[in-house]
Amino acid sequence: MNKPRLLRLVQLLRAPLPDELSGFSMSFFRTNVDLNDFGADNAVWRPGFNCGTVCCALGLAALDPEFQTAGLHLSGGNVYFENSNSYDAGAEFFEIPIDHAERIFYPDDDLYGPRPHRPETVADVIERYVETGVLP
Repeated sequence: MNKPRLLRLVQLLRAPLPDELSGFSMSFFRTNVDLNDFGADNAVWRPGFNCGTVCCALGLAALDPEFQTAGLHLSGGNVYFENSNSYDAGAEFFEIPIDHAERIFYPDDDLYGPRPHRPETVADVIERYVETGVLP
């Protein structure tokens, strides 16, 4: 488990959203809810273009310059790290088991409560996970 990276993600989740995002949704790594675009055209994601773009916790992580320098990035509507994408990328980047990454980065009502899931709630779960090594 890469605790510094996970705790950095907790900070990101508790901070105001970046300008390029208009919301938070655990249902998408990144999508544009106004354009109904699921990431086929990277031009939609150019900096400063905010037209209903939302991200989940993993998508938000991939927008962070510090994490981008370490290799985590978005392309279209998916997250990548080295040779992995999606939940595998999250597992490898944060050095956690794939089943933990799937639970943390998937919109799990059992883990986060009823929708809409709030970034603060996701931050709380990740913080407890770092402290205990187990998911509720």
